[in-house]
Amino acid sequence: MADGSTPRIIVIGAGFGGIAMAVELRNHGFTDITILEGAAEPGGTWFHNSYPGAACDVPSPLYSFSFAQRTDWTHMCSPQPAILRYLQEVTRTHGVDALIRPGSQVVNCAWDAGAKTWTVRTADGAEHSGEVLVIATGQLHQPVIPAVPGRDAFAGHSFHSARWDHDYDLRGKRVAVIGSGASAVQFVPEIVKEVGQLTVYQRSGNWFLARRNTKYPPGVRWAIENIPFLQPLLRRFFFSYGEVLTAAIRHPNTFGKIVKARSTAFMKRKVKDPALRAKIWPDYTFGCKRVLFSSHFLPALTRPNVEVVTDRIEALTEIGIRSADGRTREVDCVIWATGSRPPTSCSRWRSVAATGATCARPGPRAPTPTSA
Repeated sequence: MADGSTPRIIVIGAGFGGIAMAVELRNHGFTDITILEGAAEPGGTWFHNSYPGAACDVPSPLYSFSFAQRTDWTHMCSPQPAILRYLQEVTRTHGVDALIRPGSQVVNCAWDAGAKTWTVRTADGAEHSGEVLVIATGQLHQPVIPAVPGRDAFAGHSFHSARWDHDYDLRGKRVAVIGSGASAVQFVPEIVKEVGQLTVYQRSGNWFLARRNTKYPPGVRWAIENIPFLQPLLRRFFFSYGEVLTAAIRHPNTFGKIVKARSTAFMKRKVKDPALRAKIWPDYTFGCKRVLFSSHFLPALTRPNVEVVTDRIEALTEIGIRSADGRTREVDCVIWATGSRPPTSCSRWRSVAATGATCARPGPRAPTPTSA
């Protein structure tokens, strides 16, 4: 600041990014910090995504803050409740919870070039002003449901995986899952055991690697908690292991072929049926899309109450889904596992400067409220 004062800082989002930003800003002497969070609680992605089986496929010693390491994780890759609990504990122990304004959905960010000030307006009509604006809204909390013809005509139940309806009883129901990406890979093995019939609509196959994520035995947990060097050693090991996958993606014609061979052998062990194997097999180079870690999804597809449909969806009808093969499959519930809106920084809001400039995409649309 030109006058030597401390700037007022507005952070949008109280997930991993927003919490880390607040802690680091305080470490550097900044105290006037306001965190606007659209949800009722901090947690970001891990607050919104509570579907069955939700977990991180990055090991917890690595998928955690360097300044808030824990030695009492129960799994190598933690489930959603444990990650959410960890994030909320960090906000309390570092005093970040006092900075958060929950239920503050940002609808407008305006920059006044003369005053050199941002004014951020939320859906409840409140305004927040500051000299610095930090957007920490992430990318996995804004559900996208494709504009499939007849979507509103479907008379059954439907919801997006990122807004899981825990009150709806799936037992014995005919369920359609649209999408076969990272979210579906986690919840399909959980619900397949209770639904009557499960139809998975897949646009493209995925490359898989094994993910064995059983609970740590008591001896392992004791060692991690009581041997001082073990936790940082695990953190370094998991980082290096992740770099191996990165190397395979960057060099698909050399090292990538080795990891692809491992993935191929794993997938063939899990799916024996030639017809199903042909349906789920990816038709692109290993690493061109996100490689998924699951030891349970492919076996779930082989169960007698599961059908994989790769024909294009033409429309939803009152009773089910009509695909390009001419069939209409009757279902009671549609679960959209169709991903999230990609991050577009401040273009999520109509951010208009006092001079008339804008950092939003041009267009006549009214501002769309968005959860932080």
